[in-house]
Order: sequence, then structure tokens, then C-alpha cells
Amino acid sequence: MLDGKGESQPVTVSQSRGAPQGRDANWPAATGAGVFTAAHHLYTHGREPRPAPGATQGGAKVDDQKADDQKVRAPRSRARMLELVFPKDTNYHGTAFGGWVLSLMDKAASVAAVRHASGNVVTARMDGVDFHVPIRVGDAVALDAQVVKVGRTSMTIRVDVYREDMPTGEQELATTGYFVFVGLDEHGKPRPVPPLPGGQDTSSADPDPEARP
Repeated sequence: MLDGKGESQPVTVSQSRGAPQGRDANWPAATGAGVFTAAHHLYTHGREPRPAPGATQGGAKVDDQKADDQKVRAPRSRARMLELVFPKDTNYHGTAFGGWVLSLMDKAASVAAVRHASGNVVTARMDGVDFHVPIRVGDAVALDAQVVKVGRTSMTIRVDVYREDMPTGEQELATTGYFVFVGLDEHGKPRPVPPLPGGQDTSSADPDPEARP
């Protein structure tokens, strides 16, 4: 700081709680040599200090509370996907390979199974896959996978595949199939999985148009 003659004078900080020499009594107290409290930040910058990481507010950590407010729970027994059909995904007819469609169905079904089981699963078998109409280059493929039946350790997932003409937005049911998955424990052994709400079996239900991606 400058004295009355315009010469610089050092400002020192006391080791004990008190004001630095050369400052008025309103200067915030120091907690140690060269270390000031949050009041020093408020005094010099004129604003409240931001909460430190891990600080609590109302009994909850500030960072954790903000993160919890932004979380949204995913549907527990369902999964939806959307894919585009490129030339590499088609045969010489210009329609999607059946194997490529099956791989998408297996992927969607596995997500629904993992969500329902809340853990690891494995594909046990595929049942009754029906191809209704071809899917062509440039189409979008919308998949809706839903757990429709549950045993002790197994789950049956129905997957409906729709082809979409993107310019018009029209969708048509192209493929339907059923996949059976088994829940696994940490040792890779079958484990019990939760039942469906009310124990309902919806394997024979019609496709749900409102559930399309």
C-alpha cells in the first residue's frame, strides 16, 4: 500500500486472528499466515462465495442434489431404437439383409431384458420371426422391444420392426419376432428375474402403434 508520501509500504498478516497491519478494523480476520476466510472473498469481490465441491446445503450435497434433479428413469421393461438403411445393409435386391434386421432386433431385445432384469442377461433363443414386407435403402427402421412374459429366470421379449418412409413419415409393420433371454448372476449362472406388474402375459397382444420410435 502507499503511505502519505506516495511510497509503498508492505502489508503484513498476523499469525493470530486479527487485522493486517496497515488496514482498518473492517478487514476480515485471518485464519493463519496469508490465509483468509470466505469473508475476505466477499469483502474484496462484493459477492457471495460459491459452495465448495462436496459442500452441503439443506442436509444434501450441492453437486449431488443438482445431479439428482436432472436424472430421468428409463422404462424398465421396454426399449426403442431407430436406424437408417444404407447400401451396405442390403442384398442385391436393394432390400435389407434378414441377418442385419435380426441383429438389430436382438440388440433392442437385450436392452429391454437388461432393464427388466436390472443386470446381465444372455440370449437363449429366437422364436417365430416373421418378415412381412421388405425394408429398402433409404428407409428408417423403427424397433419397439417389450418384455411380454417372464418365467423364473427367463424373459420373452417381443420385437416389432417398422419400416418408415422418412419423407412422408408413414410407417408399416415389417417384421415381428420373439426373443428369450435369461438373467445371469455375477458368476454367469441363471438367476431369478422380477415378474411383470400383476403377472400379466402380453405376448399375444397386438403391436402398439403409439410405442413406435
